[in-house]
Amino acid sequence: MKFAKIFEAAEKRFGKEPGTFKFTYDGQRVNKDDTPAGLSMEDGDQIDAFLEQLGGGSSTI
Repeated sequence: MKFAKIFEAAEKRFGKEPGTFKFTYDGQRVNKDDTPAGLSMEDGDQIDAFLEQLGGGSSTI
């Protein structure tokens, strides 16, 4: 199973638009076309979800 369905369910669960979250596993970005087998995941492993941040860069005056 690809992660696309899981990502969609998580975003729907939290009332967020598609693409709002950034998902990582073991410090690496997880893409919607990735699979648990492709990432060598085992039972009990976790994926972290972060809100995608846009902007926020520093500015010089």
